[in-house]
Amino acid sequence: MLSIQEMPSTVTQLVPHESRSAKYSHVPTSKVVEWLGGNGFVPVTVQNGKVKKADREGFQRHVVRFRKENAKALSVGDTVPEIVFRNAHDGTSGLSFWAGALRLACLNGLMIATDSFTKVSLPHRGKHLEEKVIDAAFRVIDVSEKALIGVNQWQKIELNQDEKDEFARRALALRFDNQENSPVEHRQLLTVRRQNDTGSDLWTVFNRVQENLMRGGFAGINRRNEQGAPIVRTLRAIRGSDRSIELNTDLWKIADEFAHSH
Repeated sequence: MLSIQEMPSTVTQLVPHESRSAKYSHVPTSKVVEWLGGNGFVPVTVQNGKVKKADREGFQRHVVRFRKENAKALSVGDTVPEIVFRNAHDGTSGLSFWAGALRLACLNGLMIATDSFTKVSLPHRGKHLEEKVIDAAFRVIDVSEKALIGVNQWQKIELNQDEKDEFARRALALRFDNQENSPVEHRQLLTVRRQNDTGSDLWTVFNRVQENLMRGGFAGINRRNEQGAPIVRTLRAIRGSDRSIELNTDLWKIADEFAHSH
């Protein structure tokens, strides 16, 4: 759990960016932390988005992940449901909630996308905002819990090599539309980082690819300079909060499609 004192200025910001008009209703993220804290949710991580202009620092998009107090892993064994909340104080985002999960084995956050419900958005205005925020939180955590219980079926689905290659190719395409622009080959996303990730079931393959896609660190050669010498490039880690949400959500959708095709 993070205390308010440990959180960045985006969370504790008490005023909106100067670009906002008098009609803009400022909702401090610290207030959302307070509201959810009174209903059994605790903040566990905060991630700030990048800023292009220095005057936006402290007002930009940021993501706070919440978990139920004393949350325990569900039957999948190593994953706990979370709420992924995004806010901004410069008009670039309203109050947004996603269903999320944290894989305890490597502390990489997963985003859940389901056919029935993915995201709840609230504007920075309106009456009874506290009640709406709390309702959104409970709706989203319910999706997280139900989706993770359903993951039990993913663990029973074995992928052959062709299917694993296809999964990795589609995952890499989320970051690079053209394979020639990628510094690595798709099979590198199937690299095993730890002993527990050696399986071929859909859930294990998904987690392996997800971590490699987000963390990067792999070097590859797909270009040469004018002299014909190879150019070594490295797959960089995803740092931005918005890009992280987008990639995680899209990757979950791919895994869900594989599950429904079996």
